[in-house]
Amino acid sequence: HAVRQALAAGVKVTGSTVHYVTPEVDAGPVICREEVLVESGDTEESLHERVKKVEHRLIVEAVRSLHRRDATST
Repeated sequence: HAVRQALAAGVKVTGSTVHYVTPEVDAGPVICREEVLVESGDTEESLHERVKKVEHRLIVEAVRSLHRRDATST
C-alpha cells in the first residue's frame, strides 16, 4: 500500500529501505536505502515496478553487506 499512499499524498520522492527488525514496526536501524522519483503521470503500477527493481537490488546489497559483516546502520 506504500506506493498507493505515496501517490495519494502527492509526494515527489518515495523509495525503499532495508533495515534491522526491532519490536517497533519500521523502527530498526537502516542498512541501506534508495530513493525513487515519482514521475508525472505515474500510475500505481508504473511506480510500483520501479520501486520493485530498487527493492530487489537493495536486498541483495544488504545480504552481501551482512555477509561481509560491514553493514552499518544510518
